[in-house]
Amino acid sequence: RESMEKGEKTEHLVKEAVELLVKSR
Repeated sequence: RESMEKGEKTEHLVKEAVELLVKSR
């Protein structure tokens, strides 16, 4: 369970980072 929650949090952070990168271009 914990590992899955961590994975979801990481995915969310990655998506946000990608969006910021796309916007900055």
